[in-house]
Amino acid sequence: MSALVKVPYLEPRRATWRRLVMGWLLASIAAGFLSSLANSYVNLSGLVALGVDIPFNTKLEQYIKDYKGVGPILTLLIAIGMAIAMSVAGIIRLKVKALRSIVYMLAGAACMVVMFVLMEQAFFGTPIIQGARTANGLVVQALCGAMGGWVFAGVTRPK
Repeated sequence: MSALVKVPYLEPRRATWRRLVMGWLLASIAAGFLSSLANSYVNLSGLVALGVDIPFNTKLEQYIKDYKGVGPILTLLIAIGMAIAMSVAGIIRLKVKALRSIVYMLAGAACMVVMFVLMEQAFFGTPIIQGARTANGLVVQALCGAMGGWVFAGVTRPK
């Protein structure tokens, strides 16, 4: 006899609360990690474009330092945004019969764009994340959010 209790209102095709929370947590961590790496990459690329020679070890140290410094706060902000974005995407999924991965990836991308635009407005028009100051940087950050949405879709996929 199984210790699990079957609840009639939970359909087998829907994700359980445990998987939803795990999906949100892993999506937030993935998007935060990628966003931090993308931010570091944009910063280092700007220096290289100016003609600064940066050895590989220095680049690696900078990636680690940026992730330790900006990563936790950025991941927390992304987690708040992802909670909202994935909830809205779940509601949209009830009405739109598109591929679930695409819906969640678009929600993750929208989360990042909205978050960076709101952060800029909150700081009087100054973008505080260097990697999101240009249109290209914002697109890269949106792709990081899309990857977070992809992780969420994969973890919460019905069995």
